[in-house]
Amino acid sequence: MIDEAHQLFSSALSRSNEWAWRQDRTIVWRAGQALSRAALLGDARALAARLPERRFSLNTCGDRYNFLVALLAAVLREQVTLLSGDRSHGAVTALTARYPDLYELTDMVTRRTGSEVAQPIVVDARGEQPTNDVEWGTIPADRLTAIVFTSGTTGTPTPHGKRWGALRVNARLCAEYMHLRNLEPGACPSIVATVPPQHMYGFEASILAALHEGVAVYSGQPLLPAEVGAALASMPAPRLLVTTPYHLRALARARMPLSPLAAVISATAPLTASLAGRAEEMFSTRVIEIYGFTEAGMVATRRTVEGDAWHCHPDIRLHADGGCCVVQAEHLDTAVPIPDVVRLISPASFVLCSRGSDIVDIAGKRASLSGLNTILTEIDGVIDGAFFQPRQRDVEAVSRLVAIVVAPNTSARTIRQALRRQIDAAFLPRRIVHVDQLPRSAAGKLTHNALGELARQLGAVPEC
Repeated sequence: MIDEAHQLFSSALSRSNEWAWRQDRTIVWRAGQALSRAALLGDARALAARLPERRFSLNTCGDRYNFLVALLAAVLREQVTLLSGDRSHGAVTALTARYPDLYELTDMVTRRTGSEVAQPIVVDARGEQPTNDVEWGTIPADRLTAIVFTSGTTGTPTPHGKRWGALRVNARLCAEYMHLRNLEPGACPSIVATVPPQHMYGFEASILAALHEGVAVYSGQPLLPAEVGAALASMPAPRLLVTTPYHLRALARARMPLSPLAAVISATAPLTASLAGRAEEMFSTRVIEIYGFTEAGMVATRRTVEGDAWHCHPDIRLHADGGCCVVQAEHLDTAVPIPDVVRLISPASFVLCSRGSDIVDIAGKRASLSGLNTILTEIDGVIDGAFFQPRQRDVEAVSRLVAIVVAPNTSARTIRQALRRQIDAAFLPRRIVHVDQLPRSAAGKLTHNALGELARQLGAVPEC
């Protein structure tokens, strides 16, 4: 069974992009070591041989090579991989309850305490057993390969199934949105990603791109500016940085010189034209922004400094349906509603008006939280920050906002004065609370629940 599945898998890869999938081609860089496609397939085959007979595997590997090995081993065993950005003990326990036939593939050094969670199997792949198998059958396009969970920014993470054929299309769209095919002919693009492979954006831009589009990815997940700089310096050109507005802002603030970049790719939250412009000038490159969401994957792109309009790939079409806009494409099982408020320009372009549960209404006035957050984080001295709207016990009470900031050398009074010059008085925060850091996820996101819990711990809002 494993040999047969391995044959199916190897051929599907070789046919998806023949140039990209030469066996000696580097797929991952780890500590200066080039790990090839042949090494990846050999490690995946060895791991597959020792996996249990289960339906679902939870891939919590942080190292991208280990992640790829675990993903492909599950494919060889016809198992469905679960991808969740929350790798806490509680989240994994909840997944185990939801999917009883589940085990975990992990490279976490520190094992979780308490009872056994999802029967963890440690992945420590080293690329020491390459295989030369080529030219076999194909993996069925309709095979359920992964279940990806939303980030749960405004509520509970929800699962979305991804089939093998659709993931291959996701990889192609990703390559075209990131302009990978416009780089030097025959070059192997190098990607450093600050987002985890379990997040849909990180999965597409670092894992699927490596599997199907011939890029080589950095094995780790650098977060601090110095770590990002070292990761880029360890890989050959042409280089791309796959990141978020949060991490890009930290890089711009640090003013750290980076190795030459073919492009910076940003997603997960709206990017301001001012930050994109600073980054383009500082790093002598283009900043390309991608819009997408877990249900559909990458949907549209724009060069932020060129305007507000987002543009879809020709294979993707948009249309209004009732009070929302939906995405249609052949690789999607059904029309998928866009979770945000957009204004259609054409069936292939739109303007993003606001994020989905992003609008706050105070004293009859409306504003976007993401817009307020952008103003807050662009104040001199504010390293990071976010507005939060606490739930009121008294439904007739006016719900005033709270601002939580990382601004060690800037007072609340200075921040409030700066805000007063730019926003309506109704949205001035009732309190401005200083913290050492915000509870961002590995993808740089803030959930309403995490912010609410932090605000309660700080005494910034009453207990509900």
